[in-house]
Amino acid sequence: MTVSPEYNARYIDNGTTIDTLRAMAGAQDAEKEDFRARSGQLYVDNETGLLQTRENEVVKDLDGSPYTPTPLNLTKTAVGHMAGKLGIYHGNAFLTGNEGLPVNITADTLNHFIGQEPDKEWLVRTYGANARAALSNRYLIMDHLWALDLVKYFLTNNGQYGEPVPHLIMSGWRLEPDYMNFKLLVSETEPDGGSDGSYGFGVQVTNGEVGNASLAAAELILRTSCFNSTTYRNKDWRVMHSGNADKDSMALRESRFLEYVGKALRQSTELIERMVRSRQQRLPSVVDVMAEIVEQQGFPEEVLNYAMIGTENNNSLFGLANGLTYGAGNTPDLNPDIREDMEAFAGSMLNQFAPLNDKEAAKVSSGDALARKLFKFAGSKVHLEALKDGAS
Repeated sequence: MTVSPEYNARYIDNGTTIDTLRAMAGAQDAEKEDFRARSGQLYVDNETGLLQTRENEVVKDLDGSPYTPTPLNLTKTAVGHMAGKLGIYHGNAFLTGNEGLPVNITADTLNHFIGQEPDKEWLVRTYGANARAALSNRYLIMDHLWALDLVKYFLTNNGQYGEPVPHLIMSGWRLEPDYMNFKLLVSETEPDGGSDGSYGFGVQVTNGEVGNASLAAAELILRTSCFNSTTYRNKDWRVMHSGNADKDSMALRESRFLEYVGKALRQSTELIERMVRSRQQRLPSVVDVMAEIVEQQGFPEEVLNYAMIGTENNNSLFGLANGLTYGAGNTPDLNPDIREDMEAFAGSMLNQFAPLNDKEAAKVSSGDALARKLFKFAGSKVHLEALKDGAS
C-alpha cells in the first residue's frame, strides 16, 4: 500500500507492523498467569484487600498441576466478576462504584457470600501482582498473541509465504493486558473515478481477555482526504470466549476468525461504496440529526462542534457519517472507547441506510423520511452488540 508522507505521519505509526504487536503481546504474556480454583479455596484479607489462598488449600494450574499464587491485588473488574458469580444483588455497582469504600467492607461482603457458594469454579487471571479477572470455568482462553498469530497467518496467504503482505497499522492502536484494538490497512482505492479522493481499506480487530470483549473482525475504511476512519462491526463476525477447549473446537474457532478477517477485508470495499453513494441522500437538517445522535448515544457534548465541522456543510447522510468520524478523530482528549464507538456507529448507520448499488439506490430513503428513520436509529446500540462476549 502506498501512501502520502502526510498520511503516513498522522495516521500510521511508522514501523508498527503485525510483528511489532506480536512482540509486545509476548512481553505482556510473561507477566500473566492463570489458575483454577473453587471459590471456597480463596478469601479476601479484610485488612489488605488481597485475594489469597486458604491455608492447606491447593489450587490448580491450567495443566492441572498444583499452583500456589502469591497474594493478589483485586482489580475492579475481578471484584465485579466475583460479586456477579456469587449472586450478590447489586454487588458489582456497590463494591466497584463507591470510591473510598473501606477494604474490610469489600472483603467481608465477598467472604460472606463465598461461604454461601464455596463450590463455584473460577478461572482466576492475573497480570503481575493483580488478579485481573475471576471468570467462569467455561471461559475459553483466546488471548491477544493467539489472535495476532492468526492475523499474521492470514497476511502470509494462510501461511504459504514467510513475509506478510504489505500492510499498515493505524495510529491509536491499543494493546493492553486486558483489551486489544487495532486497525490494519492493506490497500487503497479511488472510488467513483476518484471524485471523492482516495480511500484506504482493511480490517479492525478487537479482543478481550477478561470477559470484556469477544474476538472480532470489523470492516474498516479510511477517507484519506480528511483522515476519517469508519468501522462496521458485524455481530456475526465474532468468536466468543466460551465453550469447549478441545483441539477440534479451537481449530473451528481459528478457521472462523480467519474467515471473518477475510470477509471484513472484502466487504470494506462495499462500505466505501455506501459512503460515496450516501452523498445523494439529502437531509432536511444534518444539525438536528447530529445533535439527536450525540444525545441518544451518550457521546460527550464537546464532540458536537467538531462533528459539525466534519459535515463539510454537506446536508446529507454522507455529511452526517463524515461528521461523526471527524468528531471522533479530532475532539481533544476523547476517551478511546467513545472514539471507537462513534466510528462504529457511523459504519452501522451507513450499512443500515446507504445504498450499495443502483438497485438499492432506488429503494433507500432520503429527505424527511430518512431523517425520521435516523431519529429512531439514534438510540440504537447495535454497534455495541457486536463486541459482547457472552462469557465471564
